[in-house]
Amino acid sequence: NVGSLKSVFTEEVVQAGKAMDAQGDGRTKRRRTEEPAEGTDAGSEAHAWHFDMLHDGARLTAFREAFARLPKTAVCGTALDIGCGSGVLGLSLLMCHPELPRVVGLEVNSQVASVAKANVKRSPQAKRMSVHACRSTVVASLEELGCAAGDKAPLVVSEILDAGLLGEDCLGTMRHAARQLLAPGYHSVPASAEIFACAVESSTLASWQHLQGACTSWAPEAYLQDTGDGNPHDVALERLVAARGARVLTSEFRALGIDFESLPAASGQHAVLEVEVMEGGRVDAIVFWWGCHMVRGDATATMSNAPSWAPSAHGMSSRREIDHWRQSVCVLPRPARQVVQGQVLRVAAFHNDEDVWFRILEDRGSAIDFPRALQVPRATTRMALWSQQRLWALADASRASELRRAVVAATRRLAWRPWQEHAGALVLDLSDGPLLAFVALASLAGSRRRSGLRGSLAMGTFGRPKSGAPGPRSKRLRTLLRMSGRRPVVLSLENTAEDLEVARDIATAPSAARLTGRLPHAPCLHLLQGTPALAAGSVGALLSEPYARACEGQVCDAQLWQHWAQVEALRWTLANGASLVPRAFRMRACLIACPELWRRRQPISGLVCGGVDVAAINRLHPDASANAGDAFRERFPCSLWQVAHTIASRAGSSSADADVLCVVDFATSMPRRSRCFPPVVLKAAKEATQGIQALVTWTEVEVAEGRWISSSAPSECDFRPAPDLQGVMLARNPLFPGDARCRGGEHLAVIASGRFDPRDGCFRIRAGWDAGHEF
Repeated sequence: NVGSLKSVFTEEVVQAGKAMDAQGDGRTKRRRTEEPAEGTDAGSEAHAWHFDMLHDGARLTAFREAFARLPKTAVCGTALDIGCGSGVLGLSLLMCHPELPRVVGLEVNSQVASVAKANVKRSPQAKRMSVHACRSTVVASLEELGCAAGDKAPLVVSEILDAGLLGEDCLGTMRHAARQLLAPGYHSVPASAEIFACAVESSTLASWQHLQGACTSWAPEAYLQDTGDGNPHDVALERLVAARGARVLTSEFRALGIDFESLPAASGQHAVLEVEVMEGGRVDAIVFWWGCHMVRGDATATMSNAPSWAPSAHGMSSRREIDHWRQSVCVLPRPARQVVQGQVLRVAAFHNDEDVWFRILEDRGSAIDFPRALQVPRATTRMALWSQQRLWALADASRASELRRAVVAATRRLAWRPWQEHAGALVLDLSDGPLLAFVALASLAGSRRRSGLRGSLAMGTFGRPKSGAPGPRSKRLRTLLRMSGRRPVVLSLENTAEDLEVARDIATAPSAARLTGRLPHAPCLHLLQGTPALAAGSVGALLSEPYARACEGQVCDAQLWQHWAQVEALRWTLANGASLVPRAFRMRACLIACPELWRRRQPISGLVCGGVDVAAINRLHPDASANAGDAFRERFPCSLWQVAHTIASRAGSSSADADVLCVVDFATSMPRRSRCFPPVVLKAAKEATQGIQALVTWTEVEVAEGRWISSSAPSECDFRPAPDLQGVMLARNPLFPGDARCRGGEHLAVIASGRFDPRDGCFRIRAGWDAGHEF
């Protein structure tokens, strides 16, 4: 069925992509309060961040201590818990204040709301707390929630903050509550927030929003001039700096303040700041974070997502690594400003009800005209349809060079036969976005110029077939066929109408238009969404990066299994000896030590936040939906470079196969049933002193014989910043420092094997310690 080849695992891929937490790597911010897709399993990655938050002891301590400091006027009536999640904050508030008559919890996610109700039901505070599965903004009065007519709440507890502070509609929600549900002079926990920032030089961050590298040669001028969206991305700044992917150019500076008890105007706020440059460089981005003053009158922010070196982080109790709140980055428009040490930089900070963003202003003395209603800057072209992950991958010069070399080699192997349809040279590009198609087009155009725009490898001068070559012997017939316009064709299949529009933008750029020209034998490009009209044995080269937008946010091998299915659907159209780019892929694995990642993804055991039982949340744990009778387990996607970890196994060389879980040749047929791959032994390194808590996978693609590339491979000790997401499987029986087994690391090993299921395109892993028990 060629009509569905652009998304062979459509339902499974889309649902999994919506459910999985992509670790904040998407171009759009993570909004934790969104309702999961219909049909999402109760135990899935959609709810993994709840466990990160409940394991964040510093966050819970900040709330518990704030509750203890509340004045009596705040706890004399009904309290609202907006975005109550598991119910932990509302129950903790009731435990801290026995005199508080009632807490009303509101939670938009119906599955999470049912968990909160279960936690409340088993709590001693059950009679004083109720939970409602709805948005607070649809509630006109507390009477709708079972309160007395005219009742207004003197206290609101609300933790609907994201890494950028306002991305979960915090201000809009508070504005509605202040108008409809809260008493005049209400108290809020947190009471206010400050936004702090620093200027950063980083080609990595710049590539999240701007076209860089080799792609600038074919991009339309409008794309290159596009300033991009102003909405922020998540980033672990300390990890990026440690990996030498960024340089901090200024010290921390205070940018904005927001009072949740006296809300700013709906039109937003702005401030112009003068910041001294500590190190010279190029200002690519402003990275920012926030600190919350939990109770009215607090002099110090006691809840923050600041990096550990920032002065604003010092008011918070000791915090272990977290993942639900990183820092946020606002990528600045091009061209980037060059600064020198000691220079004073003028920075404008803005916010409205949804976003925080920054801009660099001209030198001192220039006039500034800010609009009354602040709107976050938006991209002016369809480049905005490309995600951060996509733009980052396009900026990889090494990857682009290898793909280009492979595509050129594939197109030069094509035999030119003007008497056949497509001149015997039909090239098909399956990636979303016609990038390889243009490389093929340029290669074909160059080949035609070198051969005088006539003839082929199988033909002699002026198109006369060589002895024994197929084709008409009549000179007149050959001339008529050439005049008929039969010429090489590059066909680019696009998955959505948006992808098709982007492809057309690129195709109309001058650099692309020059490739086709008006000569009768110049190669042509066809952009198509939907079902291609192909003949059996007509495709001479099948190209792909591979890249499918539907697979973004999943483990990196999801793109490759999807591509294998697409090749299988098109196998009948391939000519004998057709070139495949890529030719194959392999999945590699290693063991890592990641104690903090392991800890915060565990089910909740015991009491939290001063004695609250929220164990009902465990029904939403990602492992809750796992098939208990199946030894093969799924992995979750993770940008390991943003997480503290070290490699704990002996890494083989790039050509060794000791750590290869599977090798797939795209020229082979996809199995109709589950396929198991032979087991491999992953040996622990002697230096595995931090233990072993997870198994990690990444992929390598063979673009040409013996040439393997990867954008997610590790270095000797850890994974470096890269756009692809590794697959992580946490150990059920981990090793931690001090374990007797760690002292003899050279004798430790994990035996792992993989299984591919073509029904859902999922690769699962079975792993066990060499001693015989489960990994």
